[in-house]
Amino acid sequence: MSVLKIYGSSAGSGKTFTLARTYLSLLLQSEKPNYFKNILAITFTNDAAAEMKERILDTLREIAGDQDNYSSKTATMLAAIREDTGGMEPVEIQKRAAAAFDEILQNYADFNVKTIDSFVNQLVSSFSRDLGLPYNYEILLDKEPVLLKAAERVFDKIGLPEYDYITDLVQRFAEEQANEGKSWQNLLQNLASFARNLFDDQHFNLIQKNEGLKHQDYLQIKKNIDQYLAITKSQLKALSKEGFDLLEQKSIQIDDFAFGKSGFGGFFLKIQEDDGDFINSDWQPGKRILAAIEDDNWYSQKATSDTKAKIDLAADEIRDFYLKTTAFADHERPKYILLKEIRNSLNNLALLDEVHQEFGKILSENNQAYITDFNRRIQAVITEEPVPYIFERIGEKFNHILIDEFQDTSDLQYFNLLPLIENTLAKGYFNMLVGDPKQSIYRFRGGKVELMLHLLHNNTGALKENPMLSDHQRFAIDYTNSYLTKENLDKNYRSKQEIIEFNRKFFEQILETNEELMIKEAFENAAQETHPGTKKGGHVEFLFNESKDVDKNEWTFRQVIGKIEEALNAGFSYGDIAILCREKKKEAAPVANYLLSKGYPIISSDSLLLKNNHAVSLLISLMKAYQDEMYSPEAILLYHKYKQLPFPKEMPNKNVWHFLGDQGIMIDLHLMSAFGLYQLAESLASKLGLFEDKASLPFLFALFDLIQNQVKNNGNSLSDFLSYWQQSGSGSSVSISKPEAITVTTIHKSKGLEYPVVIMPYCNWSTVNRTGSKTWVDLEGIDWPELSHGDKRLLSGNTGLKKDMNITPAGPQIAKELEFIKLEALNILYVAFTRPVDRLYVMATKTGNNTIYPYLKHFIGDILANEEEIIHHILYQGIDSEKVQQSAEEKSFIIDKIPSRDNLGNLKIKSSIDKLFNEENQRDRGNLIHTLFSHIQLAEDLNQALRQLQFDGLISENEKPELKDEAIKIMEHPQLKHLFSGDIKVENERDILLKNQDFSRPDRVVLQGDKVSIIDYKTGQKRKSHLNQIKHYGELYHMMGYTEVEMLLVYLNPTEVISVRA
Repeated sequence: MSVLKIYGSSAGSGKTFTLARTYLSLLLQSEKPNYFKNILAITFTNDAAAEMKERILDTLREIAGDQDNYSSKTATMLAAIREDTGGMEPVEIQKRAAAAFDEILQNYADFNVKTIDSFVNQLVSSFSRDLGLPYNYEILLDKEPVLLKAAERVFDKIGLPEYDYITDLVQRFAEEQANEGKSWQNLLQNLASFARNLFDDQHFNLIQKNEGLKHQDYLQIKKNIDQYLAITKSQLKALSKEGFDLLEQKSIQIDDFAFGKSGFGGFFLKIQEDDGDFINSDWQPGKRILAAIEDDNWYSQKATSDTKAKIDLAADEIRDFYLKTTAFADHERPKYILLKEIRNSLNNLALLDEVHQEFGKILSENNQAYITDFNRRIQAVITEEPVPYIFERIGEKFNHILIDEFQDTSDLQYFNLLPLIENTLAKGYFNMLVGDPKQSIYRFRGGKVELMLHLLHNNTGALKENPMLSDHQRFAIDYTNSYLTKENLDKNYRSKQEIIEFNRKFFEQILETNEELMIKEAFENAAQETHPGTKKGGHVEFLFNESKDVDKNEWTFRQVIGKIEEALNAGFSYGDIAILCREKKKEAAPVANYLLSKGYPIISSDSLLLKNNHAVSLLISLMKAYQDEMYSPEAILLYHKYKQLPFPKEMPNKNVWHFLGDQGIMIDLHLMSAFGLYQLAESLASKLGLFEDKASLPFLFALFDLIQNQVKNNGNSLSDFLSYWQQSGSGSSVSISKPEAITVTTIHKSKGLEYPVVIMPYCNWSTVNRTGSKTWVDLEGIDWPELSHGDKRLLSGNTGLKKDMNITPAGPQIAKELEFIKLEALNILYVAFTRPVDRLYVMATKTGNNTIYPYLKHFIGDILANEEEIIHHILYQGIDSEKVQQSAEEKSFIIDKIPSRDNLGNLKIKSSIDKLFNEENQRDRGNLIHTLFSHIQLAEDLNQALRQLQFDGLISENEKPELKDEAIKIMEHPQLKHLFSGDIKVENERDILLKNQDFSRPDRVVLQGDKVSIIDYKTGQKRKSHLNQIKHYGELYHMMGYTEVEMLLVYLNPTEVISVRA
């Protein structure tokens, strides 16, 4: 049955359960165990995709097992699947689950639970040529290093005669940065930062409108605007001068008017003296001016009767000049304000175009494609074709599309998926969208909460107004929406009853006190119900500081520690407590540092950064010193820091390698010269004993993963890796599950998580735009000549969000943007308030009206009348923690030691360690040859196989010749030569699945018609088990129907070939 079902969820309402339930029900209602290939589930992050895959597989495995051992979650899921599948018998569900589980494991690549970026990349890779992508392109995931390099290339043109305009643009850019209070020393980084606008999915359609404009167009439009601004100011001053001259003619002084300069008397003078401020703001006459103009209250108290008579005689003329002047200003003001705001960004837009060109050149030179660009390329195809060819094939593959976190989906992403959804509905299948508009906090990444709000409220007209849509896409919106059904997930399975009750009351107040339609639509279903298993005993507490005499941070830190101790005394552990902040640098970092200084164990995003781990910092500094001796002092100081030794009184001036030798750590630089990048890092870490530092192992493993990826993608260059580390690699972090430490993180990072105890130390962020915030506005409907250069027009502009913009033609767009900003500020509050299971502590220092603070105070004010400067109110008194012991099945085993030997041939790639060696035989030559042959199909593959081993860090360049000779000797052996040449089919280390679910894996199998030759490489002493094993392989191939089976045992080091008979 054709259905597009949209679930409106809330925090803790079982969204993930609903998605897993839907997936499993769709999978198991089919008799085909491989039906998972026909389901596409899209999640927001890689972590969410991995978690969903794990949940599906775990559930299938448990359902396929013994029903007596079902967990409560599995039993609940089974009941739900039975309900969805029309009462299918448990035995049948069990059988299908087992079959589906096996199929997924055997065809894991077709298990389509992935992020939208991953899916789009898969799609694009099949049609790269059609979409204008280079052959065999590399995907660029991190744009920042390339943007910085593009900005550097633009700066490199400064001073060159043919690029005078760039010199001028950069100079103006520097002036504007200085005017904004930004350092000129960071010009390059600031330009690269501004260039992020190129990839702003939120305003992609508006940015794209100016694609045809070049620097000369922007500069000419800027000149047009400058001329208009100058002429307008001149005309206004001329009008005011006429008024001023009239006063002089009548011998009337400014002080003759009531209130002198601050009254009507200063009106014309103000215009004469200012530089356009009068017209560049939404000026309204004050009471004193209106008293004169409307009520004839002209005179000052000191005015003589003669002066009053003069004013009375000239009053009508004065009033006319006033009205004439204000009428001109009022007429021009909307245009003046908007053009001046647009003008301020034109220089930057011209530079943006230059950076964009260089960015494209760099991608082309490196045969790269930026992943964010994929959606735009697909959109271009979809817009042009009613039935996009890129979806024809894949559309037949998928019967169901399930989209998670729909509130954070961009319009580009959704419109690109529409053809697939339309196709599945046409075939009669079920599709699902699930999300929560109240948790839309990723607008800066392109998330469009209005997509979900429009669908939930059947507002298809608003959806179709999007200018990027073609007519057939608008038809697709109508078609898909005709199958739309809605359901609200309104029960909270996370929090205790008191926290659920608090959030219900608080967000009801949000609905009552906000008139914006979007906010009302987003929060209309905020009230949640409890469920039969909801526990009581939740705690909600507010602490406000309204004193000007109490330092905000000192007060906050004291309260945080007090509440931590209170939670600990109530039976909670450090790992149960989370401190959630809006800002990372201004709030989370100071709290984390303070707690660390007081001896509290904490874990934060900064504490998980690789660059902040002392072992990693030391290792990187030694790699830098290995490349350049100038880094020796840095490495020596970091060694002191890592070893917690007293710092030397003077900067060290000795060679770091000599210094380490003095410490008893001998580094052979000549030997290391033969090492690859990975081996170099591992060898240094081993020599310094870093692998003995259990706390640093996760960081070191993460660093080695970075090095491995760098080697794989960019080669073995130490210089290239250190450059990558400097630009972006150092910002990488580790993921540690459930540490026994207090979590200090941002509210954004906490989304989707839950914590027994939540402390919010700075609950007072702004609900309006931040200083310097800008947005893009559509100028297409504004037909002002100043916006044109020849036949080209500026169709969008980058403007500020200042209040005066509300009277301009862009006013409605600015108002909508401010509404989005306010909604996101409230959404962030909702996310934070709905993280706790047991306890919520809210702290705030008094701030202005356009912040979260008034909402909190108003809510408490309805309950508590208190005039004190320090307000402490417990809304609900919680109970002590009820600890649940971890089940034996859920125990985790942590690797806290890594075996390492500092030898040239030591195997470095962790993916190969368990396959190749154990601690006793890491240097076994036979095993190395064994590995080499796993990469060889024919003799001609030898050189490539050797390069692969060197690339993986398994051998050095010096070892290659000897290993090559040994391999040739084996392949030229009379009994083996025919098995490495000619028209043969080779299977190296191919698994054979047995009936008991076990596997057998011969080393090499050569297939020639009905004949099969089985080769098994062996090392060490000959054993009877070797014969039994290869005979077992032979029997398996006999059972597969091969009539002639040859079995060869090849002993390595020294080489000996034994032919085995059945």
